Amino acid sequence: MNTDAVVIGKLKRPGISFAPVMGQQIGVLDQAPGAQVARLDGDLMYTVTTFRFPGASVDAIRRALLDTPWHFWKGGRVNKWTKRSDGTVQFVLWPMWLRSPASIGIELSPPTRAIETTSPGQAYQKLVIPARFSLNFVGPGRYEIVDRPGEVVLRSAFDGVHRTGFMRPLPAASVLRLHVLAEQGALGFPFPKGTGFASMR
Repeated sequence: MNTDAVVIGKLKRPGISFAPVMGQQIGVLDQAPGAQVARLDGDLMYTVTTFRFPGASVDAIRRALLDTPWHFWKGGRVNKWTKRSDGTVQFVLWPMWLRSPASIGIELSPPTRAIETTSPGQAYQKLVIPARFSLNFVGPGRYEIVDRPGEVVLRSAFDGVHRTGFMRPLPAASVLRLHVLAEQGALGFPFPKGTGFASMR
């Protein structure tokens, strides 16, 4: 199954606006070093952030996500990092520490192996890490680590996440934009630079 096509199908449904972020075209998701797509379905946020890491290994990206606190997420803070005996990881991430009171609880399940096929019939091994979010962002998500020739592709997805607490009265579109900018590491003043997955490079 072509994952890009599935992702785009979820993000572009009739009657729901589709907003490419970072100027990417629909057909080139995963082709640039970084790409994002995002949409709102009522109050639910759907996003896919993609980064490519030339020369990296799947295991190195897996370890960065699952074996230690997210030190790569600059300008933020990780607290209460715990890895249970079953391999589940839990922690709280402040994506913009000292600049915003927003926090996101993240629970990552052990990864499962899968095959990703793309046209014209190429197949790649990948790890899929199911995620569950809580605190100011609540809902399901996932991380995918795809092994491609000469590079690793990392995808981070919100699969229908809503905002809660003090974030609830804020405009959903503004919260969505802050989320994708934080993952991209492109927040404007007064927020910190270097957040997100781009800093894993």
